[in-house]
Amino acid sequence: MKHKITKRLILYFSITLLGFALIIGILFSMLFMHYSKSLHASDLKKRAISMADTISKMPDFEAEHEHGTGMGMGNGNGMGSGMHHGMMRSSLRMLDEIAQSEVWIVDEQARTIELYHHGKTSAPDYDALPPEASEVIDEVFSGSVPVSENFSKTLGTPSVTAGAPIRDENGSIVAALLLHRNLNDMNKAEHGGFIILAICLLTAFLLSIPLSILLARRFIQPLQRMEATAASLAAGDYTAQTGIEQDDEIGSLARSLDQLSLRLDEASQESSRLDKMRQDFITNISHELRTPITVLRGSLEVLQAGLITEPAEKSAYLQEMMSNIIHLQRLVNDLLELTRLQNIDFVIEKAPINLTDALSDALHTARHLADSKGIGLHFPKELPPIAFTADYGRIRQMFLIILDNAVKFSPAGSSIEVSLQTDTAEDWTISIQDHGCGISPDELPHIFERFHRSTSASNPNGTGLGLAIASQIAGRHGLRMDCESILKQGTTFRFRNSS
Repeated sequence: MKHKITKRLILYFSITLLGFALIIGILFSMLFMHYSKSLHASDLKKRAISMADTISKMPDFEAEHEHGTGMGMGNGNGMGSGMHHGMMRSSLRMLDEIAQSEVWIVDEQARTIELYHHGKTSAPDYDALPPEASEVIDEVFSGSVPVSENFSKTLGTPSVTAGAPIRDENGSIVAALLLHRNLNDMNKAEHGGFIILAICLLTAFLLSIPLSILLARRFIQPLQRMEATAASLAAGDYTAQTGIEQDDEIGSLARSLDQLSLRLDEASQESSRLDKMRQDFITNISHELRTPITVLRGSLEVLQAGLITEPAEKSAYLQEMMSNIIHLQRLVNDLLELTRLQNIDFVIEKAPINLTDALSDALHTARHLADSKGIGLHFPKELPPIAFTADYGRIRQMFLIILDNAVKFSPAGSSIEVSLQTDTAEDWTISIQDHGCGISPDELPHIFERFHRSTSASNPNGTGLGLAIASQIAGRHGLRMDCESILKQGTTFRFRNSS
């Protein structure tokens, strides 16, 4: 399994390079052959025109034409001067050697061919020419300068043929000059070029293997680092990071893996915090339940043993037992209330209400608590209406919890101020301010946690669940609940519409 991707990358790179070399070879062959033939055809065409023009101007050719030599170029009886005929053949041989090609002179009427090839002369039958030759000759006698490859079978080798008209002094076409060039040399050059190309490609392929190994390793290294990071995450090390910074798909994957690592680390810390909270909750609830139960059991054991006989003393024991039962009942009710509010499946029945009605109701209830301690409760006589969709009882409970705490932690003779600030129908703030003992900066971040109780002597019977319940009610109604406090100066709770 090790280096499997590296081997695959090298294999894919090699296959791609071989395919590229094959395509290059095929294209080179096609383009080289086409270019070579075009170059030979163009050169041969120019030579054919030049030679035809030269032959037309030869005095010996004009004499041959005028006397009607054995070549049949004319309408005479073939009785012309042999000397002129020999001189013309000598001139043609010279042109043949200069052209380095086969020169054919075709007489349209006599249907004969004069063939000159490296000093040799022959007269093959006109009928031996390929059928396509007549098309070339017809084009020549029509005044064109055609180029054809159809004579290869007749010559027995690949060749290119160019035709040019031979004219007399009057400009009339009296013969066709066919100039042939053998392409064997071109094929040999092409074959040699292919061998050189193959050697170059093979050398490039061999040199590219080390390069492909280096590139593959460079590609694999980030993957190996990501694999190591993933293994660390699987082992529980959520601080592992890839450290890869690349602006490509691999870099994007590495950033996602690093982000996953951060999220897992946060989730791990949150899980640890929740575990600690759960343990603290169990510890706190055990302590809260153990104390009244212990007191109840001790009181019952004393009464059951008949150790208390005085009615007044029995009444005191019974009163203490009732107080502890009430505390237990309140604790259980608060726990059930908080559990329901924290359950996302628990549906709060909401309806359109006037928020200030719920606040006024809570203020009237809190006034009795404040009057018992001589605390002044100040609030506007007329509170402007605030349309809100909520559970009236829960909202009243939320305000009453804050007001009860304000009374509980405020000294006798102090005051509590309740104010309402409305900027718009959707933007308002309700503030409840006391002048009590305040909350220390160390405690302030934890006041909404379960079982967090102030160390003040003003709260001996608190369960530590009131502010947690108020915070849950505010959150379930889309309200933002804030607290500001200065030690020994007072505390202010504010409620705002977060929407």
